[in-house]
Amino acid sequence: MQEKFFYKCIDDKLKNVAYSGAFLLGDELNNQEFNTTHISPQQNKTNALLLSKLTDKNDVKFVYTMVKHQGKVYFTCSSITKEQYKKNFYLAYLLEYKGATQKLKDSFDNHQPYFGEATDEYGTFRSIIMPRQTKDGYWYLIGADIDVSFIKKQLDTMLLNYSAVFLLFLGILILFIQMFKKITDEENKENLKTQKAMLEQSKLAQMGEMIGNIAHQWRQPLGEINAILMQLEGDYQNKQLDAKKMDTTLQQIENVTEYMSQTIENFSNYINKNKYNTHFSIAKALQKALSLIEAEIEKNNIILELTIEDDKKLKGVEGEFIQVIMVILQNAKDALIEEQTKTIHIQLYKNETHFLLSIYNNGKKIPKEHLNAIFAPYFTTKFQSQGTGIGLYIAKMIVEKEFQGSLEVKNKNNGVEFTILL
Repeated sequence: MQEKFFYKCIDDKLKNVAYSGAFLLGDELNNQEFNTTHISPQQNKTNALLLSKLTDKNDVKFVYTMVKHQGKVYFTCSSITKEQYKKNFYLAYLLEYKGATQKLKDSFDNHQPYFGEATDEYGTFRSIIMPRQTKDGYWYLIGADIDVSFIKKQLDTMLLNYSAVFLLFLGILILFIQMFKKITDEENKENLKTQKAMLEQSKLAQMGEMIGNIAHQWRQPLGEINAILMQLEGDYQNKQLDAKKMDTTLQQIENVTEYMSQTIENFSNYINKNKYNTHFSIAKALQKALSLIEAEIEKNNIILELTIEDDKKLKGVEGEFIQVIMVILQNAKDALIEEQTKTIHIQLYKNETHFLLSIYNNGKKIPKEHLNAIFAPYFTTKFQSQGTGIGLYIAKMIVEKEFQGSLEVKNKNNGVEFTILL
């Protein structure tokens, strides 16, 4: 699972670097008939250095663009390594790529991107090949390569770090158990402390997943900012930077960082330990919860359907209500792992007596013998490493004690529905 996630991150990096390379060069380079004199050697060198800065900053070996002419593939631009730079070696414009595979050539016709590993005269790489079309209708490819030996080295380092983190977590867990055993207060105070510890444990488990979500959500905007700054640097070096272009560029960066700021603000509000009762909107709390898990939903190819028919102001700690929604959504996501078609439908509405928040997933139904036990503390149908069994117990406790509502579950159609009644 860790190795699969690692390669997903590598492929995401390749995709972002390829997009950045296309953004830096623009389509003009490939927006013409096959002509070896279209780009001067000096312009080819400038383009190569621009891509090389991109590869250096992202630990990528090569970024390049290619065109196809009369069944053959030619480079229109390519980054260079530091060794090639020292030797003043640059790939000539429209240099034939004799190592082109049939799959690469087919991409010009089927317009399908792909990831793969291959060996050619330049080395052994994991690559992404992405077809793009210019404004005049010409198709070209942009690719990005990472050295396979670099990937294996990074993977070994990651697995070693995971082992160290696991040992650290095990030590913290042992320490926590030892501290927990020392609690000697009277029964009511002990129960209160136990519930509080369980609440924090549940929130910490979700925080770990959400930190991963935020990292996933930030990957693309960080790539955009990187590309924008590279373009700015290029314009400055080419003396094409004026006040208007500077203002436009800064506004682009501001728009991207505003999105990133909102993501971290939602996360900060969620983990805030200062529990102040406020009047908050159910619909807005729902949207905040979704913003914290949307990367996980997208990564697992889950179709999310949201219907808000009505809304209500609740009095209480908004972060705790968000935690309830997060627990239910995480359970829904886990239930859909093995499904081919994955759907979560959320509906906020009002009947004659209550406001209802329904969260339905089309995962496997809960066995009848488990329906009555699912809200019991430490009850779980997951592997021990995948769940603690306290999430739904904490969620039910919050709904009942903090919001004077109820949390129910039932099998419905071909899936499971959780409903919060307020």
